[in-house]
Amino acid sequence: MVRSTATFAWTVSGNVLKKTPEFDAKSGGSISVNAVAPADKYVNVGIIEPDGTKRYVQEKGNIYHEFALDQTGKYRVFVENKNAGAVDVEGSYIVR
Repeated sequence: MVRSTATFAWTVSGNVLKKTPEFDAKSGGSISVNAVAPADKYVNVGIIEPDGTKRYVQEKGNIYHEFALDQTGKYRVFVENKNAGAVDVEGSYIVR
């Protein structure tokens, strides 16, 4: 069952982490993140858990990952650019 969905389209400056507003998710659910980043630059795409822990994948190009949730509370999706220059990243996430 899909609880919510949202999209993002960001220009992420070098060495910057951009994150979504907080949203609710429940333990036992999941957050699926889709993103399109430059094909030649790695970015970190992931979630910030209610306790502040970051879980992410480091990829380039088309990115998809499903994060299983073991906490109930407020989550955020983020994109972190560890490159020197800015990158454009578009994507979406689904909370189940």
